[in-house]
Amino acid sequence: MKIVTKSIFSTIEKQIFNRGRDLDVALFNVLFGDMPNDFVLDAISMYQNKDGGFGNTLEMDNYNPNSSPAVTCEALSILKLAGFNHKSDSEFLKQMLNKTFNYLYNSCELKNNKWEFAIKSNNDFACANWWKYNEIAVLNNNPTASVLAYTIYFLSEDKPYFKKAIKMIDNCIK
Repeated sequence: MKIVTKSIFSTIEKQIFNRGRDLDVALFNVLFGDMPNDFVLDAISMYQNKDGGFGNTLEMDNYNPNSSPAVTCEALSILKLAGFNHKSDSEFLKQMLNKTFNYLYNSCELKNNKWEFAIKSNNDFACANWWKYNEIAVLNNNPTASVLAYTIYFLSEDKPYFKKAIKMIDNCIK
């Protein structure tokens, strides 16, 4: 295992501050500084679309501004990394998560009870090859397994989407 020296850390910090997006800087400061995680919430909200999903180059290898399940899952991953969970008392977070899960469970098309990784509109924008939509691509469990896990992580047991996630997990196991 290699230790990160103060010099290396300082170099990383300078690169983040000079080249990083507001979201990257906020997340870095939450993880390694003393910034409250609300700054991550403010920064990530800039990537949320009106439909509740996330796009707008949150995933830097995909320039599609439209919401997609995989990019929305990435947003949930960032929120978890920043320390948010179902016990967080931020009203802004609760509204954001409500919109996010409404998007995932009501607006996204499921194929074989799974969310697709790539969406058709990805092909209209610059993106890495793995973000290209291909109708004959094998549909795996990405991002379905993660979305279901984040649903359980961010919502309390009494929420309808929590219960729906549990049913979907049972169906996946069967």
